[in-house]
Amino acid sequence: MLRRAVLCLLGLISVFVSVAALAQSVPRVRVELQVQGRDRLLVARNGGVAAMSLEVTLELSRGVRSDRGSLLRAVVAPRSSTTLARLTVSTQPGERRIGWRVRESLGDPRAVHSPAVRYRVPFAAGQRFRVTQAPGGRLTTHVTPDAREAIDIVMPVGTPVLAARDGWVVDNVRYFGDGGPSRDLLMRANYVRVYHDDGTWAVYAHLDSFSSAIAPGKRVRAGDELGKSGNSGYSSGPHLHFVVQKNGGTRPLSLPIRFLQADGGALTVRAGGWLTAPAGGRAGRPSP
Repeated sequence: MLRRAVLCLLGLISVFVSVAALAQSVPRVRVELQVQGRDRLLVARNGGVAAMSLEVTLELSRGVRSDRGSLLRAVVAPRSSTTLARLTVSTQPGERRIGWRVRESLGDPRAVHSPAVRYRVPFAAGQRFRVTQAPGGRLTTHVTPDAREAIDIVMPVGTPVLAARDGWVVDNVRYFGDGGPSRDLLMRANYVRVYHDDGTWAVYAHLDSFSSAIAPGKRVRAGDELGKSGNSGYSSGPHLHFVVQKNGGTRPLSLPIRFLQADGGALTVRAGGWLTAPAGGRAGRPSP
């Protein structure tokens, strides 16, 4: 969990901040004070491409009052700001202490994933790979709510991995080399996370390398190459871990998905089966 601490003085007001953010990612929302007459506005600014959920706990000294209590919750839309609270500061002499602790998470818990959405198969048209873990089959590592709907697709290292749906690159991690079957490597997988327009996102994990064009804030379309498959992190062999998630409140929640077929139909994959990327134009344009 990434933490950031700041200590500064604003007139007679002492301010301290603590932030808990997404693992292996910089905080996306900046919380700051703005002076408005005798009051202070606590404002959250989201400069990123995805909605962010905030829980802000205020710690105020005597002489400072919040118009919205001490526990503040908000969802800040992409590239926008919102006022969390108005803080009234006493004019009596003495130092006034304003502190807050921030916990942020990707997405809006109110986001809705339509069951009608069909995803592009995340590799090139005509290719065919075996699925080793999927919902409805025996799950060995996909046992938590954020992974139960995930799909593991065995593929050779270096296979191009393609975006399954239009969206924005939220973050990517590319620090790690080959992985293995040790749980010590659980948090050492390279991945790309793409945020969709409905507030869900897809994770493409265990990658070997990324496309040079892929960076946080980049808009991608279904069929764009995100990188090459690999074997980084906690892994028994080269494969792509693909999962669609949303904000589930306390942690991400994985979502059931279906893949677009050549005839316009939808396929739900099963463990032990094969996943084939259809040839033709339909393979590149899933439903929104």
